[in-house]
Amino acid sequence: MSEFKILDKFLTVLRRIGAARLAMLVVSIVMLIGLISMIAVRGNAPDYGIVYGGLSEQEQAKIAQTLDGLNIDYQVRSGGVYVAKSRIPEIRLKIAGEGIVGSSTSGYEILDNQSSFGTTSLVQNINARRALEGELARTITSLPSVTSSRVHLVMPKKKLFSRERIEPTASVVVNLGTRILSDEQVQSINHMVAASVPGLTPENVTVVDNRGNMLSSGNKSQGNVMNMQQKIQRQVETEYEHSLKRMLERVVGPNKANVKVTAELDFDSIEEESEIFDPENQVVRSEQRSEDRMNAKQTQPNEAAGASANIPGQEVGGGAAGSSEERQSAEETINYEISKTIRRHVKSGGNIEQLNVAVLVEGNYSNEDGVQKYVPYDQQNLEKLEKLVKTAIGFDEERGDMVEIVDMPFAQVQEEVYEEPLFNKDDYFMIAQYALISIAIFLLIFMIIKPILKATLPKDDDIGAKMAGEAGAAGAGATAAAGGVAVGPGAPAVNIQGGGAAGGQAQATAPDGTPINIPTNEIVEGDSMIDLQSVEGQVRESSIKKVIKIIQENPEESTNIIRGWLQGED
Repeated sequence: MSEFKILDKFLTVLRRIGAARLAMLVVSIVMLIGLISMIAVRGNAPDYGIVYGGLSEQEQAKIAQTLDGLNIDYQVRSGGVYVAKSRIPEIRLKIAGEGIVGSSTSGYEILDNQSSFGTTSLVQNINARRALEGELARTITSLPSVTSSRVHLVMPKKKLFSRERIEPTASVVVNLGTRILSDEQVQSINHMVAASVPGLTPENVTVVDNRGNMLSSGNKSQGNVMNMQQKIQRQVETEYEHSLKRMLERVVGPNKANVKVTAELDFDSIEEESEIFDPENQVVRSEQRSEDRMNAKQTQPNEAAGASANIPGQEVGGGAAGSSEERQSAEETINYEISKTIRRHVKSGGNIEQLNVAVLVEGNYSNEDGVQKYVPYDQQNLEKLEKLVKTAIGFDEERGDMVEIVDMPFAQVQEEVYEEPLFNKDDYFMIAQYALISIAIFLLIFMIIKPILKATLPKDDDIGAKMAGEAGAAGAGATAAAGGVAVGPGAPAVNIQGGGAAGGQAQATAPDGTPINIPTNEIVEGDSMIDLQSVEGQVRESSIKKVIKIIQENPEESTNIIRGWLQGED
């Protein structure tokens, strides 16, 4: 029975709360639990860091599948995979061991997986080119600023009996994400690719980024040359400006000197070669002499004509006398070498033709009678500064160099001081969380718990004592002669002093044993007496009316007192 009584009391309390307050109670409890859970989850959530960024969808899917198999929590955001920072090195090693990132580009493993049986030379050449392209792409991707890359090679087939030679070419596409490549890095990619392919030159390598920007065309066009010349010129001017400003600020003070340098450079490249001969300084280089002598004698035969001269045994007539000839010649050749001087003069571009320097300095300020006054440098100091600047730049009057120093006050610019905010975004979020929790607790206490406590616990002891006294007075009026009446089990005992006459005093005892004195002047003479069940004797009608009035005026307190009596019975 006690369980049913507890349940009945609980339902009674809920009915007294009302539907509106009960709904507010449920909402407040849910909000409080949700906020506490959110803070607990946020506080226990790990700090995520990126493992790999700039991945393709296929690579993200492979990494996610691997992490799922390892039961590792991860997040995929903006082309990257994020895990707890404490586990980044471990996970990177595991993913690298799987060969997931960059595995879409095949290298020399193509040749390892190739079967030599039945493979034609065409297929072998294509696989060799693909392997070289993949290895070059992997090497380029290993650069810090490159997320991914692709390489295309055009390698013409060699012809045995052809004089025409076609040079190989290459094109490189790099995915940079949000980063950029410097000119030196682009040139390094050019030379690396050219050095990896036989016969390929850096001029035949083209580099393009993922946004379609031409990083290096390999063709040194006129526009590229002009841009390079302007860059060199600006670099020379900047170096002069920085060095002069640092030097002048040591004299005039920080932020009191401004320098502007204009340099004219000669980018013409001239190569001269000259040969100088000295005819006076002759040297015998070679000498050759030859001499010919000839002595010849010639005899003229005198033979008879006819057959007799040809018959053997026949004597022929003697011949006539012969002639002699003698000749002699001499030849001498001497070769002389003339002294010769060969001079080759190469004049590279980038020489300074003229320098124009403008220097603006600010003087000092004096405070006279509370008024700030500008005090410029005198002419002697300006001349010293000018001489110092000329010496620093290597002033050459013949090439038309100019130096101008002007002393003027600078404009006073009010610099905005950036103050770092006291709270950042995370701090505001945390403050908002605690504020919501505080509001929820406040609403829960003052709008839900307090009314419940007010409805369930006795609040006004004076009203309870008054009610008990009225009930005791009613019993006392019924049995004044007996000296006391007990109204029901557990009811307060009432004793009337003075026999119930007007001006007497009645004493009642509350359920907790506290004595209560009630003046008997409230007991009106002539009141009718009423018989009540479970009450020994009679009760005055006026006392009952007074008790009813008190109950009507204070229903909650009366209910609390009656509930206390009932609990006393239990």
